[in-house]
Amino acid sequence: MERIAGLMTNRERLIFGENRKDQFQGSYEEENPNENRENREGSCESTENVLEKIREGTELMAKVRRMCLDEDGNLEQQEEFVVEEMVLCLVLTNAVEVQDKSGCSAGIAVYGTAFSWINHSCSPNACYRFSLGMENNEQLRLRIVSAAKVLDSGNGNCLMMEGDFQHPFSVRSIKAVNKGEEVTIAYTDLLQPKEMRQAELWLKYRFSCHCQRCIAVPKTYVDYALQALSATNSDSPKSTINEIEKLKQSFDDAINDYLSLGNPKSCCMKLENLLSHGHLLDELLEPKEAKSPPILKMHPFHHLLLDAYTTLASAYKVQASDLLALTYEAGSQKLEAFNTYKTSAAYSLLLAGAVHHLFMFESALVASVANFWISAGESLLSLARSSLWDSFLNPRLNYIEFSSFLTQKCNWCCLADTPAPNLMQLEEIKRQISNCIANKTSQVWSMLASESSFLRLIQNPIDFSWLASAETSTDLQLHVAEPAVDKGCFPLKAGTCNDQVGMNLILLAIHCLRYGRLLSTICFGLSAEMNYYTTR
Repeated sequence: MERIAGLMTNRERLIFGENRKDQFQGSYEEENPNENRENREGSCESTENVLEKIREGTELMAKVRRMCLDEDGNLEQQEEFVVEEMVLCLVLTNAVEVQDKSGCSAGIAVYGTAFSWINHSCSPNACYRFSLGMENNEQLRLRIVSAAKVLDSGNGNCLMMEGDFQHPFSVRSIKAVNKGEEVTIAYTDLLQPKEMRQAELWLKYRFSCHCQRCIAVPKTYVDYALQALSATNSDSPKSTINEIEKLKQSFDDAINDYLSLGNPKSCCMKLENLLSHGHLLDELLEPKEAKSPPILKMHPFHHLLLDAYTTLASAYKVQASDLLALTYEAGSQKLEAFNTYKTSAAYSLLLAGAVHHLFMFESALVASVANFWISAGESLLSLARSSLWDSFLNPRLNYIEFSSFLTQKCNWCCLADTPAPNLMQLEEIKRQISNCIANKTSQVWSMLASESSFLRLIQNPIDFSWLASAETSTDLQLHVAEPAVDKGCFPLKAGTCNDQVGMNLILLAIHCLRYGRLLSTICFGLSAEMNYYTTR
């Protein structure tokens, strides 16, 4: 097997994999009998696209190298591209995306064997992070030059590396790792169902994952939930699969309105219809057939819905900013901007709650859920401190010292008293804080969800126990009831805004931020941001 500096190039599989395509397709069909033919053909087309890009990239690399060396030669002979092919395949196989703290891509990088030899698992026991700048609390003594070693971080073992490359990184355990157990990380998005993970791993790295999560029979709860349907009137599994593909295309088209066409309003309208009705409303205007088409409604944890929550949280926020950017601000525009802001915050909270529910069954999702809690907290805090509240609240709320909320201790959870818990304490804190956030959410959710037909179907975006009764029905709407609240709390009517709501939003936001930062310490260690939200 070809290697450069100890790193596998995977060239034989990437370049000559065409000969194995039929063999792979057969084994893939055996492992995934429910996936339709279009998906399998799409995977083959993607493979061919990768091969074509490798060929094009190889020629360009060879041409540039010869230009730099002032060499002439016949570039038509394929055997002359072997070195370029090996280098390009090495990058494709071993490169990882470098991200900043906000998750935005800063490019890709190839690291040495200490990192590149760490294998993949869909239920990994470690995660990695890149440091694009010195953290305030990081000590130079933890920096390793031209080598790597294991360091005791208190919350788990941490491998930190720094050498001749610009961006050092750390690998930190996120689960208890037994002696002799292999350290693994994730090469793909863990919030994808099994079939999508397997297809992506094969396309990028030419291997099929056989981790415990992938080989589990029946599927793990998380993989089941990521593909579950809450309602369908289809008569056959084949019809259901076709309708799922059609619905997926509708989701992609709606999201494309925002990401590619820059039309957040159209995106929000289409996604709301898809979430609430399982189809676009304009489909109802088409001539009716002898038999009504199948209508699907997906489980709140379905991977397509998670993508929709993410998009809606962003699109509604942009839509509100666009409204406020108009030359004149009428009262109706302020109200519409306020409503879109709070709907954005509501979807951020729903996303955090849904992923947190999955996290309780798969602890490897800790990095994702930490980011979502922080994002939800920041969104709620921005809403609570927005100047738009001046139109609804008494001025005295503006004079409340924000720092006074941060110094308060919660009577329901011990979060403020445990900035760096051990594993046993963490399990208890996870239970306490999720219950506390669910309770605080019940006091403001009806106000946050009032402008969205889909959000009004969600009783509580944090406590999903209400889904137990809905599981027995084909229609989620039949099981919408008033949210349960603790004594002393009151369910707010839709659209009601007062000082108490603003204060409850701030308290909820702080809990989300603190919990997110607490979970992030598992992945990244205690940081300056954690101290900020704990002690400021």
